[in-house]
Amino acid sequence: MLVLITGLFFPSNTNAAENEVGNRGLELVVKSSEDARLYSSLFIDDRGWLTDQILSSPRVRVNRTPELFLAHLNVMDGKTSRKFILSYSHNLFDLQHRMMYQLSPRLKEILLQYVRMITDSHYGELIPWKEARKIFSMKKTATVIDLETGRSFRVQRRAGSRHADVQPLTREDTMTMKEIYNGKWSWQRRAILLEIGGKKIAASMNGMPHGAGAIRDNHFPGHFCIHFDGSSTHRRSYPDPGHRMMVLKAAGLLNQQIYEAGPDELVSLMIQSLNEQDFNVLKRTLDQSRPEQISAIVEQADQIQSIRQVGGGSRTRDNPFNSPDSSEDTPDQSGIRDLIFVNVPVEVDGYTEQGERFKAELDIVVKRDFFYNRWKIEPDSLSELWESIAN
Repeated sequence: MLVLITGLFFPSNTNAAENEVGNRGLELVVKSSEDARLYSSLFIDDRGWLTDQILSSPRVRVNRTPELFLAHLNVMDGKTSRKFILSYSHNLFDLQHRMMYQLSPRLKEILLQYVRMITDSHYGELIPWKEARKIFSMKKTATVIDLETGRSFRVQRRAGSRHADVQPLTREDTMTMKEIYNGKWSWQRRAILLEIGGKKIAASMNGMPHGAGAIRDNHFPGHFCIHFDGSSTHRRSYPDPGHRMMVLKAAGLLNQQIYEAGPDELVSLMIQSLNEQDFNVLKRTLDQSRPEQISAIVEQADQIQSIRQVGGGSRTRDNPFNSPDSSEDTPDQSGIRDLIFVNVPVEVDGYTEQGERFKAELDIVVKRDFFYNRWKIEPDSLSELWESIAN
């Protein structure tokens, strides 16, 4: 028996499957980040076979927790519920006891089939703008669902040729949108799902009223923008890097992008996560071997209102998170497949939350444990950024 549920998660509540005394089976939970309140869960009642196979798998003690995860897994053996994380590398971790369960290839494939099922339901379709603009045509209404909070509101498309210019339908919709942005309008991008015509499309929105508005009494002074795969701003012919990152997040593909990113692209993703103040994405780009250091970085990053990369690093079209018309000051990347340390020089400027401008020249260290592992940013190499903000 399979039961698929999508809803909002409230930390004070336990999942329904855990409350059933004597229950045996598995509950898979998928959400976009550890802090996301919107989740999808799948309960698998297999009469205990899969449960027994998982719990009897060989295990080893580990010191580190997975930095990229596919799903949370609750395993119920009739008496207790044990909580696991299924990592992006398809390993199963018991975080409470710091154990990794070494699953057989067959067990991994069974779990991955269920994960694909729930993931397809939770995230949006990656539909190109040239198709999305036909589905979300002029004057059409749709529902926006914020991927992190699960809050939703209705919008109408009123204009836009390179992306959708939309407006909330009512004052209640405007109020909900502003609450998603913590009561303050912002240019920051957020990953959203656009529900329209029986489809759920991966998209990205900003939260700043601008330009003209035509819907009366909605208390929204202008319109705001929704971007899709391949859409661009009015002034550029290529996708906006921040919107591109959030569209991938809404499609459930951002972890894959981080996992496969080269050093330059990973640094660009890190800078974009700072600009959008998405600290869950920020953490995924970093080496998280020292949790207390990551917590300190998040506190420091919260001081940044906006930041952009103005020089250094790769600026080719192969990096979707950089602007192709930026500096061509590109370091030699030959032989990178055999390296485990790379220095990526970048120049950034931005503004603090207090409106003070800062500039910094950074030499960011990007490393990996082995040449076939993913790249991670060394947190210590961000120290010059925090110093420039403090000064």
